[in-house]
Amino acid sequence: SDYRGLDWLLQGWQQTADGGWVPSLGWETTLAFMVMPVVLVLGQSLSMRILTPPIDDSMGKEEREQMEKSQVILKFLPLLIGFFSLQVPAGLTIYWFTSNFFTLAQSLAVRAYYKANPPQIELPDYWDALEDLDNMSPEDKRKAAEAGISVGPKWEDLLDEARFHVVVDRQPLRENSPTWQRLMATSSDPTSIPIPAEFQAWVGTPSKDPINNNRTELEPATSLSN
Repeated sequence: SDYRGLDWLLQGWQQTADGGWVPSLGWETTLAFMVMPVVLVLGQSLSMRILTPPIDDSMGKEEREQMEKSQVILKFLPLLIGFFSLQVPAGLTIYWFTSNFFTLAQSLAVRAYYKANPPQIELPDYWDALEDLDNMSPEDKRKAAEAGISVGPKWEDLLDEARFHVVVDRQPLRENSPTWQRLMATSSDPTSIPIPAEFQAWVGTPSKDPINNNRTELEPATSLSN
């Protein structure tokens, strides 16, 4: 038998002459294998009780309820780990217990060190201004952005602004409007389109007939290279 799963514990029981039952590995060996899962469950429960942070009173109602539900679920986690340890070799159970012990010891040592030597945290000058981003100066925003703090508009805000922007209704250009009639009148004779003096160097100035003193054609535009 390879003793994988729970076969080593549930199968192979033999009845003795006095009517009792003996597991396949014998009581001494079976109890020796049962010690480590029990120790692992107790150690895991102690570790989770010490390392789990307490519920903060400043939490909202929903966050508080979610935290309480998570703690209730985590209370059954050591029992689940103990059940798994019954189905794996004893060496893996010893590894889990040893790893859990060193993790707990390291966490307690770090917590005790920082409790005896609290770190001195110096907040930047713009820290209080983060509560009101609208009135935050550009210099403070630049410093906050360099520190990796998002002070600009969020992507959700840009989407909301684009989705719910105000559309101004404008009267379309109709064929019977004076603007359309004036445009049609000038488009039939391009030389009659008035060109501002600022743009004559770009589009070419109209040449005049020296006799009739009338505009006849548009001179070609001067090349930019000249």
